[in-house]
Amino acid sequence: MRKEALSDFASFILRIGLAFVFFYFGLDKFIHLQTNIAIINSFGMSNAFLLTIFYGVAEILVGTFLFLGLFVRLTAVFASVMLAGILLLFWFKLHIFIPRDIGLLATTLFLALNGGGRISLDKFIRFRRIHEHL
Repeated sequence: MRKEALSDFASFILRIGLAFVFFYFGLDKFIHLQTNIAIINSFGMSNAFLLTIFYGVAEILVGTFLFLGLFVRLTAVFASVMLAGILLLFWFKLHIFIPRDIGLLATTLFLALNGGGRISLDKFIRFRRIHEHL
C-alpha cells in the first residue's frame, strides 16, 4: 500500500473515531439533560439550560460533519475552540488535569492542519468542481 493511501486511511480512521466521541457526548447532553444542567450550574454559570443545548447541538454537528468528512478543517477548528474552553473551565474551576480532552484537542488540531484526507466529502466535492470547469 502506498504511503499516501495509508495516510488517507489513517486520517479517515482518526476522523471517524473523533466523530463518534463528539456525537456520543452531544447526544448525552440530551439524554442526561438535567445532570448536565446541574454540572454547568455547579460552575456558577448562568443560562445552564441554553449552554447545555448549545453544546449538545454543536457536538452532534461536529460529529456529523467529521463523520461525513464535510468542512473538516473548519469543523476541527470549531471543535478545538470548544475543547480549549472545556479544558480552561475544568483547569481553572476544578484545578484538575483532563488528559482525555488534551488528547481530543491534539486530534482536532491535527485535522485542522491536515484536513480529512482523500476519503472525505470535502475531496469529492472539490474533485467534482474541478472537473465541471474543464
